[in-house]
Amino acid sequence: MCPTEPPPPTDVAPVRVAARLRHGGGGLPVRTARLMLRPPARTDAAAVATLAGDWAIARFTANIPHPLTEHDVLRWFGRAEAHHAAGSGVVLLMTARTNGAVRGAIDLLWDETWPVAEVGYWVGQPFQGEGYASEALAAVIGLAFGPLALQAVFASACTENAASLRVLHKASLHPDGHTLVVPAPARGVTWHHERRTLTRDTWAALTQGRPCSNFPTMPPDPQDTDPQDTDHQDTAS
Repeated sequence: MCPTEPPPPTDVAPVRVAARLRHGGGGLPVRTARLMLRPPARTDAAAVATLAGDWAIARFTANIPHPLTEHDVLRWFGRAEAHHAAGSGVVLLMTARTNGAVRGAIDLLWDETWPVAEVGYWVGQPFQGEGYASEALAAVIGLAFGPLALQAVFASACTENAASLRVLHKASLHPDGHTLVVPAPARGVTWHHERRTLTRDTWAALTQGRPCSNFPTMPPDPQDTDPQDTDHQDTAS
């Protein structure tokens, strides 16, 4: 079983995480078979605006406005950097290892919930159906329970977003009996979703015997359409 360090005390853990991230620790960037998951840079703004500005992406997310401008994206990058500095979250772009092109985004946020984090992600329309969401999610779960020493990860998705629900199920995030209230200011509504959770202990049991040098990745699934997956994705506010 991959060794995982015990979570530090909850009152100091975010400070320690912030220090790790500032000094290049915390497992970043994350590399998978096809992707590099890395913090965004200003030069990524145009690509992100094009991909996340698609209504097919924005409609299932709580915070991505439509239309979406590069200015909106740069504001999101600023908030991502603030999360990183404060140790309250990790916001990463999915980029191709072959040429660095942006494929989507994924984040872990725990500002109010440490040592539990919410995961959210989206994949651009041209790159859906290739298994990128599952690949990135598996890797970020490894980051959560490995270097970041979180105790659980949770997510949710709209009931009509069947592809997203398949991605979460495939990653072993299953309903935990709780309802997640999701304010969606960009959509002008509040959603009430079934919360899906994966605990550190369950993940450790599932990954027993796998090499720790590579976070778990999953092969593409014909049913995995890599949608604009979980709901809190915050490309702007």
